[in-house]
This record gives sequence, C-alpha cells and structure tokens, in this order.
Amino acid sequence: MKDTYYRMQRKKINKRNSHMIILAGIAALVSLSVIVAAAVMNQTEQHNKLYASASSQISSVSESSQEEISSTAPASSKPVSSAPASSIPVSSESPVSSQAVQTEEISSDAVWAGTNYLKTSFDFSKPVDPSKPVDNTYFNDAAIIGDSRAVGLINYTALSNVKNYAYRSATTSKILEDTKLISGKNITVMQDMAANKDKYKKVYIMLGLNEISWPNYNTSKAKYHTMIDQIRASQTDVQIYLQAVMPIGKYAETHHSYLRMEKIEKYNEMLKTVAVDKKVYYIDPASAVAGKDGWALDEAVSKADGYHFQKPYCVKWLDFLKTHTVQ
Repeated sequence: MKDTYYRMQRKKINKRNSHMIILAGIAALVSLSVIVAAAVMNQTEQHNKLYASASSQISSVSESSQEEISSTAPASSKPVSSAPASSIPVSSESPVSSQAVQTEEISSDAVWAGTNYLKTSFDFSKPVDPSKPVDNTYFNDAAIIGDSRAVGLINYTALSNVKNYAYRSATTSKILEDTKLISGKNITVMQDMAANKDKYKKVYIMLGLNEISWPNYNTSKAKYHTMIDQIRASQTDVQIYLQAVMPIGKYAETHHSYLRMEKIEKYNEMLKTVAVDKKVYYIDPASAVAGKDGWALDEAVSKADGYHFQKPYCVKWLDFLKTHTVQ
C-alpha cells in the first residue's frame, strides 16, 4: 500500500514538473516574442526618423533649386523657345539664343522678342517720340534697307558709315528674294546680313512706296514679318526702326499712275500694325518734309517727279532720325 502511495505521489510530482516545464517554455516564447516585437518597433522607429530626415533634406534641396531657377530665369513674356514668329525670327521681334543677355543685365521691365529684350514701357502702337540728338557716329553700326528715296538720303547726307542695303524700285519681296551684287557676291540682302552676324545694332527699314498700288497689303505685312524675323535671327539685340512711307508732292498725285496720298496713309496704318505685332519702333519723319496740309512741300521734292527729296530735305530727314531714337 505504501509503495502504491509513493508511486502515485511521484506521478503527481512528475506531472506537475511537466506542466511547469511547459509553462516555462511558453513564458520563454512569450518573452522572445516581446523582445522581437520591441526590436521590430525600434527598427521601424529608426527607419521613420531616417525617412523624415531624408524627406526634409530633399524638400530643402528642392526649394533651394526652385529659388535658384527663379533667380536666373529670363524676365521674358515669351518662353525662351519662341524665336521667330512669323513674327520673331523676327518681327512678330525670333527668338533664348546662346548670345542672349545675362539675366542680371536685364531690367525687370523687359519683354522677350526673339533675340531681343525690349522695354515693356514702350508703346509700340505710337511713333517714337523726340529724343536727345545723336551724331553721325550713331550710324556706325547701323544698316538701312530701302528704296530709291533711301538711296537719296544716304547719298545726299554723305552717310557713308551706314551699311547701304537700299536700291531703286526695292520692295519687301525684292529685299527678301532678289539677288544683288553685295560684298562682291550675288546674294539677297538678308543673306548678306546673315553673313555679317551681330554686326548691326540698328536697322532702318524704309520701303513701301513701290507697293502701295498692290490690291491689298496682306502680302506686304507678311513680308515685313519675315524680314524682321530674319534680321533678328542674325543680329542679336538689334533695334529695328520701321519708317512710315513719307508723303509725296501734289505734282506726283496728278502726274503719276498710282502714287496717291490716300494709299500712303492706308499703307502706313498697316505698318503700325506690323510695329505692334513685331515690337519694332515705328518712326514717322513726314514733318521733316511736309507742310501743314500733310503733302510734301514743293521745294522738298524733285520738280521732275514730285516724290524724290532734294538734298536740303534729305538733311532734314536725317536730322529727324537723329532726334528720334530709343536709347
């Protein structure tokens, strides 16, 4: 009986010990799980801290980059890619070019026009106002594109320092398309200008009298746009002066087949739209040769044709140009 009792006691003890071992094992597993969970949580927390730090640095760099881009962006009303519009490569004023002015040199009131930066304060719908007179050296880096009246201006005033792209019967189409012997080569005016890249800082366009008889002026307008664009494509930061067709004398009105003051006035209205479209400077020297009635004075024009100007009035014409510049 005693042996039976002891055996039963040992079984109870062994069973209790087994339960304790199992409980101890469970406790160990739980502890291990807690340790692992804590480690995972700690790693996650460190990762989050690193991520937050990295994000902060990225944000800082991004903001810094944006500030740098903003501070160096051209003050332009057009994307740098614009260049020539049928207007800009030149006048509706092409083109940032590799020769564009550095941002810090451009005032805050500048507007992009091809390879040009122009003052936004200028009203291109109005003729250039009187300005401080310049002397003949002002034309050292200038070119004149024009017809026979422009030829007279250059010859009568001995304006030998200007590049002469003027010839008899010239029109916008001829300037763009006809070849002439220029610089020893049979090329167009625009081709020669392109060959003399960045040589001219001012270009005066004095055309129109030979095309006022055209049925409409849409073709002329398109030609002016193309011409201005091509000038700007080769001449960086050039000032382009678009001159009004000057008046004729009354003799020309009554003795010429198509020269009419009414047509000249209509043509000049078209030129004003070109000036606005292409942001070029419109100048009207009529007052240098005309009387109060708007007609060219009899003494101002040739008695033979009534529209080519005499030498004293070519001098007055040049004086007008020298006192109407944008500086």
